[in-house]
Parts: sequence; C-alpha cells; structure tokens
Amino acid sequence: MGTGSGRYDLHPFDDAQKRLFGMQFPGMVRVIAVQAREPELMKDVENQINDLLRQRHRIQPKQENDFSVRNLTEIMATAEQSADVMSYLLGAIAPSPSLSGGSGL
Repeated sequence: MGTGSGRYDLHPFDDAQKRLFGMQFPGMVRVIAVQAREPELMKDVENQINDLLRQRHRIQPKQENDFSVRNLTEIMATAEQSADVMSYLLGAIAPSPSLSGGSGL
C-alpha cells in the first residue's frame, strides 16, 4: 500500500500500474507512437509493425492479434467524412422550420 501525508500517496510502480491504472500486466506497454518519413510509407510501416508485434507476441498465422495498430491519418479522414455527412444532414433539416411557417413544431 502507499504511504503519504494526505496530500500524496507513494506506490511501488508495478502496484500503481495494476491498481491505479487498471493495467492487467504490470510493465505492459499501452501506446507506441510512430511517424513515417513520408505519408506514402505509412501503410508499409503499419504492416512492418504488425509483423514485428505478431512475431514478438508469438502469434501463430491463423490466430488473431492481441494488440491493435491504428493509423491516425485514417481516423482523421473518417472523422472528416462524418463531419461532412452531419453538415449535409443539418443543411437538409435547417430549412424545414421556414417551410412550416416558422412555428418550430
């Protein structure tokens, strides 16, 4: 357990990872950020990371990954597409009060 004067607690690092941050395996890496030199190289970099992690985690060819690799560029593109769809929907809905006499019903 931690010790302290009420203003702070001191915990062993492994204990803090497990109890405070909910990490199943103390010492486990949760996030690694990687940047490619050129945007065009990103897909190749993703594939290399997947291959390396599968090897290091000893995952067999037909087994599912026990990790995930996310490309923030793809996530941003998806978010932008969602924002565009919402803009179109709001644009289609916004004129309806003026067509109904502006009553707001």
